[in-house]
Amino acid sequence: MIRLLFALLVPCLAIAADAVLVAPDGKVVLSERLSAAGGIDLGQEVTASGGNGSNFAELINTSSGHGLALRFTGDGMQFVPMPGGAFDFAKACAYDFSQSRWRVGGSLEVSGSQYLDGVHVQSGVNGTDVIKLTNDTSGNALAVRLTDDGVSFVPMPSGGGYDFAKAFRYNFATERWLVQGGVEAEALHLGGGSATEISADADFSAEAEGSLPTKGAVKAYVDQAVRAPLSAIGFSAGGQALPANEHTVINYEVVEPGDEGTVTTGPDWQFHVPRDGIYHLSAGIGVTDNFGWQVLEVHIDGARYARIAQNRDNMGVLSGTVAANLHAGQIVQFVHFTTGVNQSVYSDPTLEDRLCWFSIVGY
Repeated sequence: MIRLLFALLVPCLAIAADAVLVAPDGKVVLSERLSAAGGIDLGQEVTASGGNGSNFAELINTSSGHGLALRFTGDGMQFVPMPGGAFDFAKACAYDFSQSRWRVGGSLEVSGSQYLDGVHVQSGVNGTDVIKLTNDTSGNALAVRLTDDGVSFVPMPSGGGYDFAKAFRYNFATERWLVQGGVEAEALHLGGGSATEISADADFSAEAEGSLPTKGAVKAYVDQAVRAPLSAIGFSAGGQALPANEHTVINYEVVEPGDEGTVTTGPDWQFHVPRDGIYHLSAGIGVTDNFGWQVLEVHIDGARYARIAQNRDNMGVLSGTVAANLHAGQIVQFVHFTTGVNQSVYSDPTLEDRLCWFSIVGY
């Protein structure tokens, strides 16, 4: 049953007498449904009628033909626009009693300030291109700014103004988001790729355009593209025999910590090349009883690669350097040869003089 209260004069009504009650103040109370045939003239060229049954009341402008229907349903009520007198439910404004919420069909234009669940919404702040949303409890706010080339979401900490250094912006021309400040995400997807799925190949060629790599993938890429030098150095305390007319591998038995994995000490001393690259191979020895030719060589995979130092008679120290393009798995050795008498490596048990040494640096 619909009850409508209109402030009308009695002579203006043209309805059945049993549907009219006259209040003491002279107003008329319509206690029954309005007749669908004819309706009531409300003045201002507006008529009201019961509409398509007892759950409708219609207001029609007799000049334009447009109208508004007030409709009750089982769970709410609706204000339904009637352009040309026909219902347009897609543009209805409805209230749901069970959810205590309004639902607006079509577009909604809001001016001034609104409150939505504790959030104060202001439109047209500092110009019509800004909408400001403020939390009434904390005072923190978010400004949505629309410019000619993009849209920005700008934080506004409580008591402060725009914090553009933390803005989140979309550029219509480049079709990209710009995030200023920090970003925290368990899985961030950009351009079809995933930060949790990207591999660490040499140039990311297998990944989607615009993907964001993980920290591990970046490190792997940098390690391959910009490789840090590697090195190995060591010394000998001396005393090793150097037989005449023989090639003797020098045993640099004291290796610096961290380099043990690339060096094998002992009579067949070896440096194991860990990766491809350019290596600078340097060594020195001191010998006793220096007579005849003294030669210091670099051998790679058991064959002489270079003679890095030589002298003759009474010159007890030899040292030199050579560069080599080496491959992972190759073996480097420093080898002594003399045409004089049997000799030995200079004795330096406390490594005070360090005449017998080697240094290898790879890039």
